[in-house]
Order: sequence, then C-alpha cells, then structure tokens
Amino acid sequence: WTRIDLSVRQTDQALICLLRRLSRTFTTQNVRTLCLHGSSGLTDVGLECIAKACPNLTHVEVRNAKQVTNAGVQTLLLKCNALSHLQLSGKKPPDV
Repeated sequence: WTRIDLSVRQTDQALICLLRRLSRTFTTQNVRTLCLHGSSGLTDVGLECIAKACPNLTHVEVRNAKQVTNAGVQTLLLKCNALSHLQLSGKKPPDV
C-alpha cells in the first residue's frame, strides 16, 4: 500500500482501525499519499496517529477538517519529514 483514500465522517476511529489492521499484515511506512474526504471527524489525535504510522508521507489532502488545530498540523509536519504537499480545507483561519 502506498496510497490511502478515505471518505468517512468518523475519521479518527476509522484511521486508527485501518492503520492498526494494515500494520498487522503490511507496513504502513510505505504509505506516501493520504487523501481524506468528508473528514469532519478528524482531530489532532487522528493526525498524530497518521504521523506515527506513516512517517514517510509525501502528500496529504484533508477536506472538511474543521476540528484540526495548528498543534495537530505541527505534529504531522515534525514527524513526516518527506512531506512536500499538504492541503487542508474546511478550517476557518484564525483571526489575526
């Protein structure tokens, strides 16, 4: 597996279950691309799970990420050193 496309509302729960099952039979370290659509249930916990399980990600797209904070994004960036494309949508930018 080098790519995961997932469209589910309970994103954290689905990711944790999927990555746990994949790690039993495959290495999730080979995953390079992750696309999450309709991911209103994604939180910083889910991003941390992604970062730990898939440290070699190069491309991440997350749509409808209303519960993700800067801390979650920072964790992803710190643990996924090869990340060259990050697209987050659905999050209102903070007031400056």
